[in-house]
Amino acid sequence: MPDLPEKVRLNWLDRARQRSDEFQRYEEERTRERREGRLLGKLTAGLKDKLRNCNPQQLRNVMALCRTFLRDHRTAPVSRECKQRFPSTILVGVPVGNKRYQLERRACGKNCGNCPNHGPYLYAYYRDGSIIKQRSFGKPPFKERLPPKVRSAIRKVIAADLSQ
Repeated sequence: MPDLPEKVRLNWLDRARQRSDEFQRYEEERTRERREGRLLGKLTAGLKDKLRNCNPQQLRNVMALCRTFLRDHRTAPVSRECKQRFPSTILVGVPVGNKRYQLERRACGKNCGNCPNHGPYLYAYYRDGSIIKQRSFGKPPFKERLPPKVRSAIRKVIAADLSQ
């Protein structure tokens, strides 16, 4: 195969880089649109196309599955679904509506073995699709108003913790 002149080779590389950049921008735009649509509750075009190709029995099965998923979203995640990056000790867990509030002591994550668990910190866990998300309320006293069921459970644990 003959060697290509330097100018042709550079043009080819420039075009390849340009196409790669265009593709990357296109993918970023699609990801951004998909995320924005998810927040608004929009269905993706691919999902709509796939549902359009289903027969009536398959669509009934999809509806039953959707009812199951909606029921899951109305219930709080169980404790074992609320995974943490660092080892933690759950002091109390209270399900309220579709959220689970947990008061936890956590390791700091800095690999200091002689360091005690830090906290207690309060977290709320909830579902977003198949993902369990968490929201931190920090240490007591909490700045935000909590449900009465959570406040009373936390008060008991903190009182027992202080008496030790």
